[in-house]
Amino acid sequence: MKRFSVFIAVFLILWPGTSSYALDWKSLNEQAETLSLPEARDQVARNPDDREAAYVLGVVYLRDYMVQEAKDIFKRMAARWPDFMEAHWGLAEALKREHNYEDSIPVFEKIIKSHPDFGPAYVSLGYIKYIQRSFKEAIGLTGKAINLGKEKADATTLVRAHGIYAATRGMMAHFGGPLSKAINATSVRRHLKIAKELNPDYPTVNFGYASYYMFIPAIIGRDLNKAQELLKETIEKEPLFPDAYARLAQIYRFKGNQEQYETFIDKALQLDPMNEMALDIKNKTCQYICLEEKR
Repeated sequence: MKRFSVFIAVFLILWPGTSSYALDWKSLNEQAETLSLPEARDQVARNPDDREAAYVLGVVYLRDYMVQEAKDIFKRMAARWPDFMEAHWGLAEALKREHNYEDSIPVFEKIIKSHPDFGPAYVSLGYIKYIQRSFKEAIGLTGKAINLGKEKADATTLVRAHGIYAATRGMMAHFGGPLSKAINATSVRRHLKIAKELNPDYPTVNFGYASYYMFIPAIIGRDLNKAQELLKETIEKEPLFPDAYARLAQIYRFKGNQEQYETFIDKALQLDPMNEMALDIKNKTCQYICLEEKR
């Protein structure tokens, strides 16, 4: 970890902050969503000096949960092209997924300051602030990504922004008073609906609705069976999504099915041993909302 801390520190000092090379990251992110991993690798093999092809491959690695591969390619890109802001974001995003927030946060902050239209940096930092329970900051960051709109941001960036925004509002509703619950619960539903309109097949959408049905008050529609169904659909679409396994485990524990609980919580931690939500559920610390135990 110390080696990467030094690496990031050098980038923050030497990276000029502005780039003479304009990358159409929106179009390239959209391209990455349509390519298979072999196709993305083939593009780089055919064009080893093409930074756009390298960036697309890095995004595909991130999409496919291949964090080490993403970290390696973005690190090489950032070293080769120091003014390539998107490579710095990609490396920081890979570090974020390894829960290395100490090194990734300064990079996201610098990118946002020097490239205020780069939506993925807002989403990346917004997620960290959500995990750190800095809810106002998470809302502010993801709100800025949302405000970029379809003209400036790709659909996946917007879906993720709406998803984190909704999750944060959900946390605020749960831990707040009656007025907070009323205001924030309405916001959760609205942003989930927008995310679904943008991309109904994106796994985060089902996961967001599942969380909504898990934690809204029973009087306005709490439905654990519906949440369970949505989480199973999420896992079918994205079998490498640890949060979905963790929430599904939580439901099984609530229903008294200890065997299924252990199966799914173990799977979540197998995929991501440092996953904050899975550890929270396993340890019953309730930082990310607990279901009451079945009595």
